[in-house]
Amino acid sequence: MRWLLAACYPLLSHLALMRNAAALEWIALMVLFAACFYDGLQQLRRYDWLAFAGFAVAVGALMRVDVHNYALYLPPLVFPTLALLSFAGSLLPGRKPLVTQIAVVAHRGALPTELVSYTRAVTWSWTLVLLGILVFDAALLRLGTREQWSLWANFIGYLFVAAVFLTEYVYRRLRFRHLRGPGFFENLRTLRQVRGQVGSHVG
Repeated sequence: MRWLLAACYPLLSHLALMRNAAALEWIALMVLFAACFYDGLQQLRRYDWLAFAGFAVAVGALMRVDVHNYALYLPPLVFPTLALLSFAGSLLPGRKPLVTQIAVVAHRGALPTELVSYTRAVTWSWTLVLLGILVFDAALLRLGTREQWSLWANFIGYLFVAAVFLTEYVYRRLRFRHLRGPGFFENLRTLRQVRGQVGSHVG
């Protein structure tokens, strides 16, 4: 259900931007909130539902003023920024690169020596990719049309990230074919296990 909500958000966001429809903007942002805090809402945690209600009221009030048109521009900028801070922050002295941490979990703590430098390089690569995405987002937001920006932010950008992820996975499997590593779907499960680490590295 979480993934269904997450998949619905880009479509709703694009439609809201194209039609300049405040009601669709409200629905899109509520769907995004529900996707981000799905576990807490599903488990009926009181504070998550109070936050959901407060967010609904706040967004509803925002829809009544002119600045609501900018609300949907924030998520495609905020999320890559948070991810960038996570990857870049993990490269600071005294910290372990984020991809290395993920690889350690995937290999159940026994990470082959040759993968240590490789995973650090991949962490650097994702840092640069995310920085490039943010720069392109900002440039397109200023120089492109609303439709062009929305198509990139809500659809093409996600496809680009998926393509980078798949390309790195295929390259890693070919380069380190002699090492026994997790399969593609196991990699995805590992990413879900460590997604909480992203927030812990910000700042």
